[in-house]
Amino acid sequence: MNSYEDASVEFMSTRLWMMHRFCIHCKLSGGVYAASEIEGAIPIIHGPIGCAFNHRIPVMKSFLDMKALPCTDMDENDTVFGGMDKLRKTIDEVDEKYHPDLIIVLLTCLSGIIGDDVEGVIEDVKEAGKVKADIVWADTSGFKFRELRTERTLKEWLHNYKNPEDYTPRNMEGCGQVEVINSLATQLMEPAEKYGGIIENGVNIVGMGTRRWGIDRTKERMEILREAGAEINTIFFRDVDCEKVKRSSCARVNIGFRVGRWMHIMKDRFGIDTVYNQFRFSHLSHQEKIRSFYMETGEKLGIEERMKRVMDDKMDLTSRQLQPYRDFLRGKRVVILGGGNVYGFFGLDSSLSIMMDLGLKIEAVSLDQGPLVRRGISEELRRQHRETILDLFGKLGVDPDIIDVEPFGILKEIMEKYKPDLVVCAKERKPQIHALGVPAYSPQFFTFFTGFSGLQNIAQEICLEMKKENLTRKKPLIFNEIDYHPVYFPYIRKVGIPIQISEELQCAVKKGGKRCQ
Repeated sequence: MNSYEDASVEFMSTRLWMMHRFCIHCKLSGGVYAASEIEGAIPIIHGPIGCAFNHRIPVMKSFLDMKALPCTDMDENDTVFGGMDKLRKTIDEVDEKYHPDLIIVLLTCLSGIIGDDVEGVIEDVKEAGKVKADIVWADTSGFKFRELRTERTLKEWLHNYKNPEDYTPRNMEGCGQVEVINSLATQLMEPAEKYGGIIENGVNIVGMGTRRWGIDRTKERMEILREAGAEINTIFFRDVDCEKVKRSSCARVNIGFRVGRWMHIMKDRFGIDTVYNQFRFSHLSHQEKIRSFYMETGEKLGIEERMKRVMDDKMDLTSRQLQPYRDFLRGKRVVILGGGNVYGFFGLDSSLSIMMDLGLKIEAVSLDQGPLVRRGISEELRRQHRETILDLFGKLGVDPDIIDVEPFGILKEIMEKYKPDLVVCAKERKPQIHALGVPAYSPQFFTFFTGFSGLQNIAQEICLEMKKENLTRKKPLIFNEIDYHPVYFPYIRKVGIPIQISEELQCAVKKGGKRCQ
């Protein structure tokens, strides 16, 4: 039996749970995840049986205790004539069999493309009066978000860095979870007057925290907010049921982790403002970013003084708790080779500030723009991206060497030149780093959600990694013997070459036939 520490198990588990947790695989994944997290709710997949099978078996299995995932089982005939009759029948059957408080109809690519009148079906079912459950629907048809949005995201990131006073949060629509929240805000939430009015200092936490995942991070936020005098109203999605969703309108402020139309819907319908928990790209220390988020929340609620005292105490305690780790890590050399949130516009500032806060010395950072080139990003935008990163280095007071070429093609040379005590990289790259006898740390995708407790976890994880012995031993042969493609790891070289050609062709099409370079 392989342990979790074995590279093969670590690689597979990382790819599978991250694929579905962050809904990279399909927008429907996020919809299933969000709908299943509501106590007493049953999601119905309006589409082919294959969609239901794919999401019933692997979707976040280690995090989710999903009991039922019925499907309308659309086929070729339904593609032509529509699947609305099947949807009516399935809604009736689900209500009769499971007696849910809430039914959430989730669209697939098929039902989205043919344009089934799902809203009309739901209205007919409600008018018939046979189904007792509340019913909503969400457009989780994945085909609408297949395009690469790297350029738009990069422009938003550059704008926010240069114009912090005009901060634009990153829209997370397309992940599936946000689509479900949008639908709940539009179709299920009810006026606060029905539940006694607005709660003084009431807060909704939206898009972060579940029964299975993110519990520690959500717990810390709840403790801080309550200590400062806030009252938690509804958390999407943790300990939430149909009734709590309906009374979300009773909050005074939303804390938004997944930005989407739901913010504007709740503002227009109920007058609720939203504080974004997307720590803004800047040269502030990580703790200062956390502090600025809570202080903004305190200001919205009118509890600034209490929040300031809580933050002062929390930062003082965190600094004392981090000191033993800083003593061990001070002066250790680090090379950052990208991956996840450490590359480009997904949180390089957070990774740098965390490393520096722990006393580590940044020797080199990969700014290889190959991924941006292959996505057809213009030369001008790539130039702005690079200049902004260099400006960040200056504000942070670091002067690392810049690695401009694809780093994993010359990995051995990089290790010999810088002799790092630690390499920061994507998790699937760790076996390659370990094979050279070098410790490797892989930040989670949303490092900037870590909070104060997360900083301690990061420090502890880095220290444990650097104390490991015999990193090159006991690795599965598959990681040592197969000829992997250096850029498209973990694809083998023969498979990676056609993938590279395909990306270059797509890039050329975007550029009107010109070769990407």
